Amino acid sequence: MIDLHSHIIANNANTDKANVIDWEGVMTIARMALEDGIEHVVWSPEYRVGQINDDEVSQNESLLNTISLKLHEVGFPLTLTLGADFHVSQSQGSVVRAEVAKVTRSRYVLLSFSQVYLPDNFEDIIRQLLSEGCVPIIAHPERLSWINEKYHVIRTLIDDGAWVQITADSFTGYFGRKARYWAERFMTEGVIHVIASEAHNVDGRPPILSEAKQILESNLSATEVHKIMRLRPQMIVKNQACDVDLLPPGVNFGWQAEKVS
Repeated sequence: MIDLHSHIIANNANTDKANVIDWEGVMTIARMALEDGIEHVVWSPEYRVGQINDDEVSQNESLLNTISLKLHEVGFPLTLTLGADFHVSQSQGSVVRAEVAKVTRSRYVLLSFSQVYLPDNFEDIIRQLLSEGCVPIIAHPERLSWINEKYHVIRTLIDDGAWVQITADSFTGYFGRKARYWAERFMTEGVIHVIASEAHNVDGRPPILSEAKQILESNLSATEVHKIMRLRPQMIVKNQACDVDLLPPGVNFGWQAEKVS
């Protein structure tokens, strides 16, 4: 399995100060991921849109290489690649592709919106990226407190090309009944593109995908589960375009006839 959204190490760690990095914690998370069947982790440092600087980007690239070497030294067969988790503020007017390009050359852009406040121009931000040839991925929409108000907008954006990434533990109930309800709704309506652990540590937010995979396997076809857990994540990592045949079955299948209030 590929874990597309993971905070395997804390943001802004300074590679010049070894005591800042909890290497034991990093190795423990890596070991737990491997035991769960995850062989590829995309480390997703958080970047504040509008505040990205070249030094931070270079530092994270250097840190990725350091972590990868240490994993190799201890014999952990875990592939680690660098991604990005772009945090959009409540009043963010836009997400400029040129700024995104400072961090990643990929067409896929993982976006985290405020879980509490409905951002201004939410739809405009997504549509702007779509118009620029990007594939915006809305992170953990099932956990947004304002999803009731904007679910129909998210569904429209999905049909128009945006992707969604569901947190694995939302299916297990870790984030509460509401998040579980919405995760299951995305699943039953056939519009999940990918899932991820969003791991932070080994206790409260572990790198576990297998439990959510079992739930998906009980409700979806084996082919669709394979797309969610393997094929689409590979496309994101390799920056490949996604064929229509590999999109979720619920995309553009006439759901508009039953708008969600």
